Amino acid sequence: MKIFLVEDNPGDVVLTREALKEIIGPTFQMEVATDGAALSQIDLISEGKSQIPDVFFIDINLPKRNGKEVFEHLRKKTVTQKSPVILISTSGRYEDRHFINDENKPGIYIEKPMNFADFVHALRGALQKLEFNTTMLSSLIM
Repeated sequence: MKIFLVEDNPGDVVLTREALKEIIGPTFQMEVATDGAALSQIDLISEGKSQIPDVFFIDINLPKRNGKEVFEHLRKKTVTQKSPVILISTSGRYEDRHFINDENKPGIYIEKPMNFADFVHALRGALQKLEFNTTMLSSLIM
């Protein structure tokens, strides 16, 4: 499984990697990019120069380009228009929670919990809800 994480906080990168190890085991690949670098990586994916990830994790609160801009850039590219996305934020703001709507699916918003166990639980639930071929994933997270 290939995961693309857009996150500017090194501690949250480690947290996400460890949570995913709990959920799917150590056999996933994870590419990490921060705000503007994420746009370049998405362009490379669109040009066929990089493999399309199975799922994108995007932090909403990024310093230069926020996660919503990264998400919109992702959706403008034909090859990633329907890619599964999990938007993550510590914010509980209505605008953040409802940014992903029916027209932007597949995608899920999760509010980042304050402790590791709850974060694992939230990620597991989000991965189970995504609308894409979950044959491999479902056997790993059930």
